[in-house]
Amino acid sequence: MLTSVCVVPATPLLVPRVGGAEGALPELRGRVLATVGAMSAGADAWFVVGAGEAGDGLPQDGISRYPAAPSTGSFVGFGVDVRVTLDGGAESAPAASMALPLLIAGWLRGAVAPELRPRHPVRGMRVGRAAPREKCVESGRALRREIDARPERTGVLVIGDGPSTLTAKAPGAFDQRARPLADEVAAALTDGDAAALIRLDPRQCARVGLDVRAPLQVAAGLVGDDRVQTGHQSVQWPYGVAYYTGLWSV
Repeated sequence: MLTSVCVVPATPLLVPRVGGAEGALPELRGRVLATVGAMSAGADAWFVVGAGEAGDGLPQDGISRYPAAPSTGSFVGFGVDVRVTLDGGAESAPAASMALPLLIAGWLRGAVAPELRPRHPVRGMRVGRAAPREKCVESGRALRREIDARPERTGVLVIGDGPSTLTAKAPGAFDQRARPLADEVAAALTDGDAAALIRLDPRQCARVGLDVRAPLQVAAGLVGDDRVQTGHQSVQWPYGVAYYTGLWSV
């Protein structure tokens, strides 16, 4: 049964030690942990919907489950050997290239209070950055049917970033088209407006580096016409990249 959809950023800078001894984004980290804690208070299982990554073997317009991999991963690729697990079991040798959304989910799993951790292994799907909106929505509908057929209460973690072109020093440099799109996504999350997320144009989003567009459209299909209760909504862009947090309770 679906209980909620939680949106969080895909930045490894959430993790202490990756961005320095205490981490680079303590305020954002606090918001994310509060939001995920609220999701997990009503969930026994987590399902990740993450943005596809360059070199992961997924076609840019594809959608698939994450390939089977060891349940332990590490942020060593980001400079620090911070290990995470997706199932809470004994730590095994970490996967050499666990997808970033799964790494973030594993870190969140260990960072929330023990009583809030999912009782089942974290599962998930990856969504290519160029996946057509209709394909995303249909994948969300199919995922909803699957989740509702299972007995456990499931919270869905949407992990990805907004435009990466909001300032001159942003990773994608400045693009004046980025701010209106960033605000459009923020308003849709605040209003619980799935239809507004479905209307996002893939090409426009790609131009400004709005990588979470496709995962959000999967989430919109997942929620469908349900009325949702929103909470914990925020957006920050400390490095010229929009980092969204938000919770939709179904």
